[in-house]
Amino acid sequence: MTCTGAACPGAALLRIGSKPMANRQASLPAPTAHTAIPRTRSSRHSPGLDLGVLTSSLGYLLRRLQLAYKKQFLREAGSSQLQPRYVGAMYVIGLNPGVTPSQMSAALGLDDVHTTLLLNALEERGLVVRRPSTTDGRSRVVHLTPAGRPSPP
Repeated sequence: MTCTGAACPGAALLRIGSKPMANRQASLPAPTAHTAIPRTRSSRHSPGLDLGVLTSSLGYLLRRLQLAYKKQFLREAGSSQLQPRYVGAMYVIGLNPGVTPSQMSAALGLDDVHTTLLLNALEERGLVVRRPSTTDGRSRVVHLTPAGRPSPP
């Protein structure tokens, strides 16, 4: 049985604003014979499971890409303390020693609460340190610690 549109179970979950995500086609290169992705059946994880419009949903494809990235990242990171969510912040801090948390928030598109939680986690792991600013006593600046800096090749 195939369902379409709002009649599908979970169709409301595939909506962004007033347009259903199912109507938003992903801009991917056309599949070739050896890289074709089945449109309605998933042979990799659950043979015979009907995924319907999910296989052409940009949100679904981005989520699958994010999960694949995280899996690969964790494989390469091994037993290090680094998590994928810390990478952007570590780069910003490393390239901009003395950056303020509000500057980081703006650069990474995070709100103040998430930036504080992120910095707390990095500080607990000994990867960053927050110090009072030398130019503004009300502000704090962030620096990488030696443990947070990349090791030489």
